[in-house]
Amino acid sequence: MTARDRYYAELLGHLHALAKTGAVAGANFWGYAGESRPVPPFGQWWRPGAALLADPPHEPQGWFSVYDSDASTLAIVEKFSRLMADLDRPEHQAGPR
Repeated sequence: MTARDRYYAELLGHLHALAKTGAVAGANFWGYAGESRPVPPFGQWWRPGAALLADPPHEPQGWFSVYDSDASTLAIVEKFSRLMADLDRPEHQAGPR
């Protein structure tokens, strides 16, 4: 497990716990680059003609991106996505306040 995986698991775990109390309605992470990859050399700023990643053009490209090949990170995100979606099921709904 990478440091990023530990970070996402910890953060998403806290958000899920808060969501169970109604204090959080959802979460997102920065950012999903999917199939895109930065143009070598890695860590350059975006320039015309380069693939668009999750990073804004004024930041080094690819540093904070999650890619379609990051299986362990995607598994963590998928797990917490399911847990959050499960909170919408009737058995998890709170009564009138």
